[in-house]
Amino acid sequence: CRACGREFLRGFDVTEASSYRRHTTMRKCDDSSCRAPLHDTIVYFGEKIDETQLESAQEAAGRADVSLFVGSSLKVLQHYKYIWQQPGRGRKRFAIINLQPTPKDRVAELVVRGRADYVLTQ
Repeated sequence: CRACGREFLRGFDVTEASSYRRHTTMRKCDDSSCRAPLHDTIVYFGEKIDETQLESAQEAAGRADVSLFVGSSLKVLQHYKYIWQQPGRGRKRFAIINLQPTPKDRVAELVVRGRADYVLTQ
């Protein structure tokens, strides 16, 4: 919730009303003193990643030995070099789960073609 800071993790789709630059989910905060509209955290193609989130992602990527990309075309992420390179250690190891080919398939350790929800539950 952008108003009170509570975080909501849902086990169902919240994107029926969201789209490029429109992130409201048609749901409201459960806190009775707040009740502000909730927003998704999706980054749609063409949108900028929040600077704070980008810094956090960069730090986490720097600590990771291997990365897993699930359900992404990787067309935007291919431009973020810190995801693909480890300073002093060369190329990072990663795996991809996606229905369609991505620009990084040829350098991935593993590529699984399939629906993310199905693959991750097997």
